Amino acid sequence: MGNLTTYIIERNPYVLVPTWYRKRDFNGNTKSEKLWSSKTLDLRKLPPELSLSILSKLNATDLFLASCVWKDLAFDDLLWKNLCFGEWSFMRNFNPRERASMTYRELYLYLDEARLVFNFNSSQGIRYLIEKEVLRDCKEDIAAYLNAASGLCPIQRWHYLEKNSSRKTFSSILSYEVLEEFMKRQNFRRQFLPDALRNLLSRVTSPLGALQPVSVLERLIDKFSERYIQCNPGLPYEKDHVYMICFSLILLSVDLSSPNVKNKMSKREFIRNTRDATGLHDTEFLGLLYDYVYTNGHIAFHEPNQTTCLPVVNPSVIALERLVSVRAY
Repeated sequence: MGNLTTYIIERNPYVLVPTWYRKRDFNGNTKSEKLWSSKTLDLRKLPPELSLSILSKLNATDLFLASCVWKDLAFDDLLWKNLCFGEWSFMRNFNPRERASMTYRELYLYLDEARLVFNFNSSQGIRYLIEKEVLRDCKEDIAAYLNAASGLCPIQRWHYLEKNSSRKTFSSILSYEVLEEFMKRQNFRRQFLPDALRNLLSRVTSPLGALQPVSVLERLIDKFSERYIQCNPGLPYEKDHVYMICFSLILLSVDLSSPNVKNKMSKREFIRNTRDATGLHDTEFLGLLYDYVYTNGHIAFHEPNQTTCLPVVNPSVIALERLVSVRAY
């Protein structure tokens, strides 16, 4: 009786193709043996739909490597479009051909490099994207990038938003206008106030911690309080109440977490100070705030002596750009 042979194609095009042989012995039992052929799989010999399906499983780094061999396939614009939208969802409404003559692969490279530049200097990163026509010089585009771009350094977000409202950056847009638009994109619905404040300060982090200029923090907390009330319209508190409670929470957080403070603020002191500042007499709610910060940790995140962030992405994507000129072999 003949042997039943089945060929299985591996998803990775660089590995050897395994061949399964099913043999039947003299007793009628079937056993399988796996042998490795000496041939490799050439995606160019497969139907284009199958080749693109295989390449769509790769990340940007692997796709650059694949383009050294299968240049025409790996440069397909649809593959890079999916990578762009997968990593930078805010670019879904962006058509590179309408705003600039670029491919989605070039768009991915611009966004990837801009992230590295931004994490070293936020203003230069935004300038780079505007010069490449990836972002328009408007508060909506800049705020969308600051809010939704993955891997951005929270300290550099702070540096960009902290600029005085009377000073202009290289852009025609003032930083406080970007801050307003940035805060409109935050969703604090049904979030407990300490959690919402912690989420904000983890995304927009001062390099100086509690030593940041008061005016900068005031502007940030003011916009946060306004947005928090908008997201939770049923709250029995006003914007000014939320504003003062936020500062009380930040002071409590710093007090409890600082090793230099020997006499920690007590629950009674926190309730009394916050009640005097806000005029609220809901001691049960204020006590709950104290307990929550005490048990769940620091709110105002910061890293001492840190003014920039290390690259949070693999720089090999940009380095591999030089390989795309290699001919298929």
